[in-house]
Amino acid sequence: MNVLHMKYALEIARTGSLNKAAANLFVGQPNLSRAIKDLEASLGITIFDRSSKGMILTPEGEVFLDYAEKILRQIDEVEQIYRDGAGEAKIRQRFSIYAPGAGYISAAFSAFSTMVDRSRPSELEFKESTVPDVIKGVLNSECKLGILRFSIESDKYYRELIAEKNLLGETVADFNCVLSFSTDHPFSGLDEITPELLCEHTEAIFANESFASSQGALSVAGVTVTHPVSPLEYPGPKHKILVYDRAGMLELLHKNPDVFAWTGPAPKQWLEHHGLAQKNCRGIVRRYKDLLIYRNDYRLSSLDKMFITELTKSKRAWISG
Repeated sequence: MNVLHMKYALEIARTGSLNKAAANLFVGQPNLSRAIKDLEASLGITIFDRSSKGMILTPEGEVFLDYAEKILRQIDEVEQIYRDGAGEAKIRQRFSIYAPGAGYISAAFSAFSTMVDRSRPSELEFKESTVPDVIKGVLNSECKLGILRFSIESDKYYRELIAEKNLLGETVADFNCVLSFSTDHPFSGLDEITPELLCEHTEAIFANESFASSQGALSVAGVTVTHPVSPLEYPGPKHKILVYDRAGMLELLHKNPDVFAWTGPAPKQWLEHHGLAQKNCRGIVRRYKDLLIYRNDYRLSSLDKMFITELTKSKRAWISG
């Protein structure tokens, strides 16, 4: 596709006339007509309907010219940046990631945000997302990086799914879930927590993650994404609260001494700051994995690599520490 031909098409659309556009562009009318025909042939569409009233845009032509105008505007912006000699200093730094609301990921993003070059414009995005939204976001380039959280039983399923969708995956964390609750919760004074005791209290569940006890299925980019989970190791709580964000979960655990949740492990200092405690439950092992994904054709930027470094450090402090 010839960029110059895009400019020709835009001028014809603006004037509605091949002759007027040729005069404005200082191009011979036959050459201009031939350029538009070549452009239409390369795209496999008809951009203009030719009539006695002039050159009329087709619906396909309107869509194409909308894209062409954006492309030419971006080209002009790049040329302007380097023409002024500002170069890199004017280019906006961009970073985006969709991930579960996990403490170590949030801590990594916070640390990473302080390291970004402040002398240049920047735009950083961190969005708490479900597994389907993470996959969709990466596939559609809404975000460059994504982190999937799923039970270990689902590992083979998700590995095959991302391979099918031409995504790359790297394990970030592999951990056993623990019970989290307020320091005022009855669990705090117990030496051992049993599955039977869980039934007597209220369970807060991350409803938009695989921590949820029920199995779900959603369609993502034409593929059904499921959450295979192990059978419940206990009958389940009489009372449960569905929570959709990490901040809401923290507030609930801190303020309600009857509530507990299955979460990832956290450092002692962080738990003390939020008035929380964590313990294992006898006989129950829930193992989860966090998988970093990105498109196979995507080249990691310096910001991406910086974030991944902080993510690894944070994971060690939270999960391995």
